[in-house]
Amino acid sequence: METLRFKQRNRCSVEIKARYRIDRSAGARNAYGLRLFFFFPRGFELAPATYDRRGFLDQLRMFLRFDTPRFSLAELLDPDSEWSPLARLEAGAPVDAAEDVDTSRLVHESKLLGCVYKSLLRDYVHTVRESPDSTDRKEIDLIRQVATRFRRVRSAIVDQGDATLVRHFDLIDEYLSLLVSRYCTLLLHEWGDAANHLATQRSIAHVIETEEAYRRSRGFPTVPADMSSERDLEEYVYQEKMLKRYATEALFFEVSRTDTGRRTEHILYAVAAGVAMIVATGIAFFGQQRFGSFTTSLFVLLVLGYMVKDRVKDLFRDLLTRSVGSFFTVRKSVIRDRKRRSRRIAAVHERIGFRHRRRLPAQVQNARNRGAFERTLFADDDEQVLEYSKTITLNARTISALHHRIDAVADINVVDIRPFLRHLNTQYGIVPRALVPGEGSPQRIAPRVVQRVYHLTMIVEYDSPGGTILQRYRLIVHGRGIKRIESVGDGGTVEHGTWALVDEIGDLDED
Repeated sequence: METLRFKQRNRCSVEIKARYRIDRSAGARNAYGLRLFFFFPRGFELAPATYDRRGFLDQLRMFLRFDTPRFSLAELLDPDSEWSPLARLEAGAPVDAAEDVDTSRLVHESKLLGCVYKSLLRDYVHTVRESPDSTDRKEIDLIRQVATRFRRVRSAIVDQGDATLVRHFDLIDEYLSLLVSRYCTLLLHEWGDAANHLATQRSIAHVIETEEAYRRSRGFPTVPADMSSERDLEEYVYQEKMLKRYATEALFFEVSRTDTGRRTEHILYAVAAGVAMIVATGIAFFGQQRFGSFTTSLFVLLVLGYMVKDRVKDLFRDLLTRSVGSFFTVRKSVIRDRKRRSRRIAAVHERIGFRHRRRLPAQVQNARNRGAFERTLFADDDEQVLEYSKTITLNARTISALHHRIDAVADINVVDIRPFLRHLNTQYGIVPRALVPGEGSPQRIAPRVVQRVYHLTMIVEYDSPGGTILQRYRLIVHGRGIKRIESVGDGGTVEHGTWALVDEIGDLDED
C-alpha cells in the first residue's frame, strides 16, 4: 500500500495524499508528520513582507477521512468472510417481507462496498498499466460478480417493501455500474489500438455496453448513448461525482477546526506591548531624574517617549510574528467519530512560516541541492522557502474499538498555486529551428515562439514511526498555471489521473 501519493489535480493545483497507518501494537497513540516546502526564486516575488503566510490556509483544502479498507477480490467475494461488506449485505438481506431489517447497518455496508469496489477497480487498472499483458478476461468477470451479487441483495430489499432503503440501494447500484464503465473505459484507453489486445478490448467494450443497457433498463439518467448535448454530458459527470460522495460518507468523521493563529498573535502582540512599555517607562524615569517633575523638558520627553513606544510596539510585533510566529500552531483540528461524537479519535496541528534555507533540516537541504547551473547563476540570489507542516496524533485504541476493519486514516491535501503565480510575467522566447529543405530549395531557419516557464521546486517530507520519506518535485509553471510536473530523484512519482487526458483529447476552456 502506497504511503504517499503526489498528483496534479488540474491546471492550477496539486494533490498530496498521505496514509497514516493505525498501529495497534504501538500503544494508544500513533504520531505522524507531513511537511511541504516550497522554494521560490526571485521571479515569484514572494517573501514574508509580500505574502501573508496565513493566506496559505485559504489555498489549502484538507480532506481527512478513514482510508478505504483493503480487500483482495477473493476476500470480497468470499460468502463466509466476517469482514467483507458484500458478505455482510448478503447475510443481512431479508428472507421474507415479515423479517425485521437493520436498515442503518445495510446502508453503511452498501456504502462501504462502493468504496471498496472503487479501490479494487482502480488498483486493477494500475496493475494493467504497469503490466499490460497481465489482463485476464476471467478476472474481469469476477470483478463484475460484485455488482451482480449486490443486485440480488437489492432484489431482496425490493421484496421487503422499504421504499427509503430501496432508493438508497438504487443509488449504490447505479454507482457500482458507473464504476465498472469508468475503469473499463480507462483500460481501453491504456491499450489504444494495440493489436495484441483486440479480443480483450472487444470483451471489455461489451461490458461497458452491457452496463449502459442495464442503467437504461433501470431508468437511471447516466446513459451516454441517450445524451445529445454538452449539458447532458455535464449532468452525467455531476451525477457520478455526487454518487461517489454519497458512497464515501461511510468513511467520513466529524472534523472541528479552531483558528489558533489569532490567539498566538494576541500573545505576541502582548509581548510587544510589554517591551514598548518598558522602553516608555524607562524614558519617563530618566526624564524625572534628569529634569525633575512638572518641567517643559520632561513634558517634551514624555511625548517623545509615547511616540517611541508606539513605534517600538509595532516593530516588535512584526519582528516576533516573522521570527517566532511560524513555530506556533495556526490551526488545530479535532477529529471525532461520526456515530459517537463524544469519542475523540485524532488531533491535527498545523504551522506555516518562511524559513531561511540554512535553517532547514539537513535532509531537506540535501534534497533541494541545486545543480551547478543554478548554483552559479543564482549564487547571490537566495530562494524564499515557505514551509507548511502538520502533525497528526491518532488514538489507535479508540479507533480499533470502534472500527475493526479500518487500518489507516487518509489525509488529502489540495494546494491551489494560483496566488504563487500572480507576479509572473507572460514572456516569450524565440528558438531558431532549421527546416528540412526540399529538393533544390535553400536551407531555411524559421523562428519558433515559445512561452517562458518558471521552475517551482516542492519537497514533501513524511514522518512516521517506520521512517521518513522525502520526495522532490519540480513544477514547470507559467502565469496561467502548471505546464507539467517532474519528479526529481528516486522514490517520487507523479499521478496525473483524469487530468492527463486533457493533453491527449485537447485543451479545456476554463473560466
